[in-house]
This record gives sequence, C-alpha cells and structure tokens, in this order.
Amino acid sequence: MNFESVASSRQDGEIRGMIASGQEVARASLARAFAGLGPGSDPDEVRAAGSRYFALLVGLAAQWITDPEHAPTAKQFVGSR
Repeated sequence: MNFESVASSRQDGEIRGMIASGQEVARASLARAFAGLGPGSDPDEVRAAGSRYFALLVGLAAQWITDPEHAPTAKQFVGSR
C-alpha cells in the first residue's frame, strides 16, 4: 500500500481505479493465503475474509510508519488474540 497514492486518489480517478484493482487482487490473494478460500469459494466470503486481512496489514503498516517505536513486533502481532 502506497499511502501517498491513496491521498492522491481523492482527486485522481485513474489512480483511484488502479488502487481499487490492486486491492481486489490483494483481497483475493490474502483470502487464499490465510483463509484457504480459492476461486471456487463464495465471492462474498472471499471479499469479506480478504478485506479483514487487508485491513490488518494496512493498519499494521500505518503503525510502523507513524510510530515505529511503539508499533507491535511481528511476534507480538501474531501472538495477540
């Protein structure tokens, strides 16, 4: 995720479209990798699961960028409930 592009996407429909396409691919890939949901799975379930994992990763990236000294380590993140 390129946060600068996300900010630019508010004024640029082409950038917004590219980001949206990339996010759709990312959601499907994350759903397959972490939830075992493949091409034959319910598309709504794939989108929901992929969106959850995408939100986690983007949120974690934002923490590492804005406050790296207090952001959770990979071990802390994986070990949390």
